[in-house]
Amino acid sequence: MIKPKKQIEMKYIIPTCVTLLRLIAAPIFYYVFLNGSCVIAFSIFIFAVLTDIADGKIARRLNATSTFGAFLDVIIDFVLITIIFLAFFKKQWYGIFVFIPIAISFINFIIGSRLKKPIYDPLGKYMGAFVMTMIGITLLIPYVVVRKTLIYFLAIFFVINIISRTKYLRKQVRKA
Repeated sequence: MIKPKKQIEMKYIIPTCVTLLRLIAAPIFYYVFLNGSCVIAFSIFIFAVLTDIADGKIARRLNATSTFGAFLDVIIDFVLITIIFLAFFKKQWYGIFVFIPIAISFINFIIGSRLKKPIYDPLGKYMGAFVMTMIGITLLIPYVVVRKTLIYFLAIFFVINIISRTKYLRKQVRKA
């Protein structure tokens, strides 16, 4: 009787551990980026992206998806993204204002998740994917003109994301 209970717990632990690998990768990225090379930092970033892909796939394969796991995944993504952009900021690759759309998008997620019926906005997921892509491009092509272009795209994507979430939220309020 005890053994099945441990198996049930283990199936939730495995994807959570994979998610937590991103949390471990974040300070390593920060240190390596500021003290090492972009190539190594990029490799750490790719590792983090792969764990982001793997944790959900593992959870689905083990039939171990959970609200906690989904929420933890987004929180860890936010921590990773924030630490990476802190490193970029410290190296003066991006200004402090880059944190505004990232923080507001995360706050929107938290607010949407606290509703009786959580908001599912596919643009929110695309926003996260865009920011991750932005990080990859920044590391691969570290030129000022590329970073400035990415900032403009981030601003546009952010505005579209906010409009989309606002429209969806209004629809949900009208239905209630």
